[in-house]
Amino acid sequence: MATKLKREHSYVPDEPSKRLAVPSKPETSPEVVLQHLSFSDLKEVVQTLLAHPATCTFTQSQLLAYQERAFDYSFNEAYEERCSIMLGASVARASAIKSAYANKGSQSLVLWPESMKPFLPRIQALIDKGTEVTGPVLAWDALKRATRMSIFEWYDDSDEITLNDEESCDWYHDEVDGLMLQIFRIQQQHDPEWLREEDPTKKIRKWQFLAKTIDGPCKYRYHRTLAFLGAFLPTTEA
Repeated sequence: MATKLKREHSYVPDEPSKRLAVPSKPETSPEVVLQHLSFSDLKEVVQTLLAHPATCTFTQSQLLAYQERAFDYSFNEAYEERCSIMLGASVARASAIKSAYANKGSQSLVLWPESMKPFLPRIQALIDKGTEVTGPVLAWDALKRATRMSIFEWYDDSDEITLNDEESCDWYHDEVDGLMLQIFRIQQQHDPEWLREEDPTKKIRKWQFLAKTIDGPCKYRYHRTLAFLGAFLPTTEA
């Protein structure tokens, strides 16, 4: 009878040459980190360099060398935002009108300013861009559109279309008043000639008379801005 022989397996360590080589982790270059760095983090790095006595002078000179390109980029970005707000305001107004006619007699007039409200923070951001890229001027263009588009235009059959009157929308125009005042104060300091040439008082008065309550036009609106313009432009009716 054949005897089964068990084959003994002894553990023999692999020879060094036969072991799998584990690749070492390559060093990450600063260029690769820069490629993946967010804009906010990059600004933080630059601010750190500006704050360090050993690097501040060189960093300042490098930044100033890019001044024109930086302002051009920021202006183009701000101008595109201005156009986007103006177009968006027109589209939002058209949607409000469509809704009002589809819901005759039950549509609140508040729909008009509510449809414009999302544009106000974006207009504030344009103001904050600064005078170096004409941020306040671009903001004024956008604000004019967002204000005009927020005012319901009354026709013969308007009573059948909407509920409420303009008094229910005063909250929005109070915010507009604050934005206008910011813009004009900045321009008074930076470019008073622009403010004289623009002479916004007539346009603001027109908005007052377009907006109507049971008691008549909303002459009480934008009082802070009109008081400021009346002091700065004394020859203009305010």
